[in-house]
Amino acid sequence: MINNAGIASALKEDVEQTDPEKLKEALFDEDINNPEEWEKTYRTNVCQLYYMTSGFLPLLNKGTEAEHSFSSTVINISSISGIVKASQHHFAYNTSKAAAIHLTKMLSHETQSSGIKIRINTIAPVYSQVR
Repeated sequence: MINNAGIASALKEDVEQTDPEKLKEALFDEDINNPEEWEKTYRTNVCQLYYMTSGFLPLLNKGTEAEHSFSSTVINISSISGIVKASQHHFAYNTSKAAAIHLTKMLSHETQSSGIKIRINTIAPVYSQVR
């Protein structure tokens, strides 16, 4: 199973500010950084990974029990943005991808420690703009 859903909130280009008041204004811009955007981003980038994976565990386990030497596999597509320290101008997206990476680790641990032989991994591609 491949979980590849993902959305990013709008970019805020002028985050780099040397004045604390201007940085606060840039970070708290209601048009971009509002609770609804964060919720929508987390619902798509994190929650769907959890519900899709946990919902399909019985079917994935049946695939592993079939008479071949393969185990069922879940691949969660994340992003390098979930690993880097820089906000890249979109905090909700980057933190949601970090959460997706950690969620993958937890799901993998839970299945393995329960004796369920399903591999759960994440891939964190790097976006590279070709010029």
